[in-house]
Amino acid sequence: MAESQTNPKPKEISPDAKTLLQIISATAPHALVAALSATSIPPTPDVVQDVLRLSYSNSSAAVEFFRWAGLTRKHSAHSWNLIVDLLGKNSKFEPMWDAIRSMRNEGALSLSAFISVFGSYCSVGRVNEAIMSFEVMDRYGIPPDVAAMNALLSAICCEGGSTTLALEFFEKIKVKITPDGDTFMILLEGWEREGNVTKAKSTFGEMVVRLGWSPQNMVAYNSVLMTLVRGMEVEEAIKFLLVMKGKGCLPDVMIGKTQQRNKFVMFLSIIWLHLWNA
Repeated sequence: MAESQTNPKPKEISPDAKTLLQIISATAPHALVAALSATSIPPTPDVVQDVLRLSYSNSSAAVEFFRWAGLTRKHSAHSWNLIVDLLGKNSKFEPMWDAIRSMRNEGALSLSAFISVFGSYCSVGRVNEAIMSFEVMDRYGIPPDVAAMNALLSAICCEGGSTTLALEFFEKIKVKITPDGDTFMILLEGWEREGNVTKAKSTFGEMVVRLGWSPQNMVAYNSVLMTLVRGMEVEEAIKFLLVMKGKGCLPDVMIGKTQQRNKFVMFLSIIWLHLWNA
């Protein structure tokens, strides 16, 4: 499989990192360690992280660099997270798990590493393996709590592109882990992307039963609203908007990102057309 090049580049990197990157890109694998050592550049955590961020398209050399850097000093938890993500994004799953085990042994393992694992598996359609990774977290000393559940649900919805699969996992796990507002927000945003009005209504109904109404969950409510609008269920959208108003959760056109404001303007336009034609 072709190696991933999706990792965002930092705005600025140090001269030392630039030098090491040049060596990595121009040196044969068998000569890389010697070439790196000849520079006498100390592999500080910042330098290591800069090099790794820019090496997603050259994962084999990045691994050799990571090993070399670890010979002189202990890696930071952030550097470990980057190498896990780099390996996973390049579908090098066995080395990825080797890195996870090394992190555990060094006391550097955290939920962040598993979030990368979830995303890497889901991005190549291996949702079941992402779920199995969640199920073994406790063996590595990381609790499979609501934050971990939400991270996996987000990966399945966004990276895996299937809110239906996310819901199937949620239905099984919710008896063990109590969902929060973020849990339902993730699912509702997924139904909005997929335009599934029926599922959005069902998920929202469960959310209200469990959590009631709260302005803190505005993002979730907005997703329901926009799902109704996109589904051309204008009367349902109007009723829902009135309920939101009554609960003190009326969306504010001035709050949120430009895309969210544009959605709100679109909604108002549809309401205007509805009233005009009434």
